[in-house]
Amino acid sequence: MIEESRSGFDRIRHTVGVPLAVLLSLAVWYATTPQGLSPEGHKALALFAGIFVLYLTETIPLAVSSLMVVPAAVLIGLVNVKGALEGFASSSVYLIVGAFVLATAMVKTRLAERTTYRILDRIGCSPTRITLGVTLANVCLAFLVPSSTARTAILPPVCLSIVALLAKEERSRFAVNLLLTLTFTNATISAGILTATVPNPVTVEFLTKAGATGINYVSWLKYGFPPALVMTFVTWGMIQWVFKPEPSLASGGAGAMIRESLRAIDRARDGADRAREPPGAGAAGGDDHGRVSPADVLQHASQHLRVRHLQAPRRGLPARRHRDLRHRLRRVRALRRDLLAVARPVLTGAAEADVFPG
Repeated sequence: MIEESRSGFDRIRHTVGVPLAVLLSLAVWYATTPQGLSPEGHKALALFAGIFVLYLTETIPLAVSSLMVVPAAVLIGLVNVKGALEGFASSSVYLIVGAFVLATAMVKTRLAERTTYRILDRIGCSPTRITLGVTLANVCLAFLVPSSTARTAILPPVCLSIVALLAKEERSRFAVNLLLTLTFTNATISAGILTATVPNPVTVEFLTKAGATGINYVSWLKYGFPPALVMTFVTWGMIQWVFKPEPSLASGGAGAMIRESLRAIDRARDGADRAREPPGAGAAGGDDHGRVSPADVLQHASQHLRVRHLQAPRRGLPARRHRDLRHRLRRVRALRRDLLAVARPVLTGAAEADVFPG
């Protein structure tokens, strides 16, 4: 029922969007100019009213609505073509565009998500260490993702998965701690990096027009990053002090979940790589006639041994058995070397007999 009413509202919104924008713009256009407002300001207000309605209704894609401002401003005589386009010649605009291209690539390849999980895996899985890992992930992603909103959209799925795994209470202090750490540290570190959030380049543009010189990425980083980093860790410490996580939380499952998420990302990447292989290439390789070569067999056997015997024993192993694990790994590596030494001449001879039958 809710979905039907929502779809009906969307249809109405998309239908009346353009007519409502035109009517509102005309109403503002023919209204009496307020006292103290110039004719150009009155025209700009009429244009703003129409574009604002298009933004709200989303009848036209937001990118198209934004680009419509330029020809509309020229057509109503608000500004000439040169004045309408000179804003796009700003270096700040291209800096933001380039940063958003990089951010799109990071999200598409899941590099941002992998970076977050890798930091959490290295830092540790106790409640305090998890919040510290989210803070460090915010710091790292601030260099790569040029929007605090986009970074906040990347990290919540990771945080909510950890909260659902660890927090058993309906209102857990750990959940409040983690989500506040995510949002607050995201805001504090954004002030120290020029491309971390859109207002920073816009501020530089205003300062440049006012006569300031020498403000670039390096100078902003030099003077802005140290205090922003200090404020970020002070914020993290204050949150840990005010919202102390419950001492009864068991964090062992979080480590397993993080490692499993990393393996899932690796499997998805391997599947994408196999999908891009040429049609004649298989998982184990082969020659031009579709036969598997001895080198491919050896490589496949080596990979099978490494996956089955070198990685599997690491999963969920208690700390007291690390010494036994190292001993087992040495034995498995020795067995692998012996197997490859024996199998290589046998498989190579079989291949030669197949090519040159006696």
